[in-house]
Amino acid sequence: MRQVANSADNLVLLGEMMEMASGYADQVEESSVHDEPFMVCLAHDQLSYLRKRLSKLDDKLKNLNDVLGSQIRRHARSKKWGNEDRQTLDPSVGLSHVTH
Repeated sequence: MRQVANSADNLVLLGEMMEMASGYADQVEESSVHDEPFMVCLAHDQLSYLRKRLSKLDDKLKNLNDVLGSQIRRHARSKKWGNEDRQTLDPSVGLSHVTH
């Protein structure tokens, strides 16, 4: 796994990995028509494990949303009260504008 320097890069890479995973799902759908019935059963058995993994990932993303949102609010309060002269992010600009 490639190491990156910050949380935003990690989440961009996670998004790319999810895009690749979706491509694998597309390949399964297309190739299952030609697979042996035994292989189709094995593939079907994997779905419950994948759903569990997706559920864990969804829980982690919800937690990250809370943690990062809390950090943003805390930083905004400290800036407001401390009159810091630091760069802030415009919430109306999404990550896609920054990364693409």
